[in-house]
Parts: sequence; C-alpha cells; structure tokens
Amino acid sequence: MTEEIDMPKPKADLPDTQVIPEPTLEKRSRRAFTTDYKLRIVAEADNCAYGQLGALLRRENIYSSQIREWRQELVAHGVEKLSNTQPGPAPTKTLEARRVEQLEKENSRLRKRLQMTEDCLDLQKKPYLNIWNIWGQSGIFGVNIWGQSKNSYPVEA
Repeated sequence: MTEEIDMPKPKADLPDTQVIPEPTLEKRSRRAFTTDYKLRIVAEADNCAYGQLGALLRRENIYSSQIREWRQELVAHGVEKLSNTQPGPAPTKTLEARRVEQLEKENSRLRKRLQMTEDCLDLQKKPYLNIWNIWGQSGIFGVNIWGQSKNSYPVEA
C-alpha cells in the first residue's frame, strides 16, 4: 500500500503575477527651475492680459505662489537670488552646531551609563562590607573569615 502524494505544480507552470514597479515612478523629486526659466515665466506673467495668467500656469504646470515668490526674490535681491533658491526651509543650525549638540547628547548618555555602573558596583560592595563588619571582626569561634585569630586582627578605633 503506497500512498500517492500530490506534489505542487512546478514553478514554471505558475503564472507570473508579480508586479515589478518602475524605478522612475517610485519617488518623485522636487522640480528644479533654472534662472533663465524663472525670468522667462515672470516676464510672460507680467505681459499676460486679464484672464491669461491661469492658462500660463496650467501650461507650465506651476502655481501662482511660485511666480509671486520669484518676483519677490527678483525685486529684493536681483537675479543672483533666483539662481540660489533651495527647496525647503533654511537650516536653523550650522553643521558644527549640530555636531556639538550630537556630541553633548552622547556625552550625557555616557555619563548616565557610567553613574549607573558605579551605583551597581557600590551595591555589590555593600554586602561584602556588611560581612566584614559582622563576621570579619568578630569571627566564628574567635577566627575571622580569613582564618586569622581575633587577637592577630587589628581593631579600628
């Protein structure tokens, strides 16, 4: 009596249903606009008649707030500010300040760890000190735990 065991189908018979995403679609990055592009769009926006600005924004796929920011940067700082625009908020701390903060945090963590280690060692020493005070000086039958007689052990005043 041999039992037949149904084995699964070979891998080649299974349909390929796994989806492999395209790497370019995985993460969108911020758009970077060149200085020439910004100047051209600001000039076109300035030359737009009433109602044409929306068509320009849709065609270029940008927002009115971007044009407003570019105009403000152009008026306040000139063309060189347009080329230096970085996306996102400006960093509040310099690289050195962040490193100092990181080192201070690590120093604080290590000090706490050292204090905890020293406290543990102190707790481990206390039972031995108590044994010393109870058994070491008086001893059992006149002999302390180190095998010395009571008379040969110096007594503290």
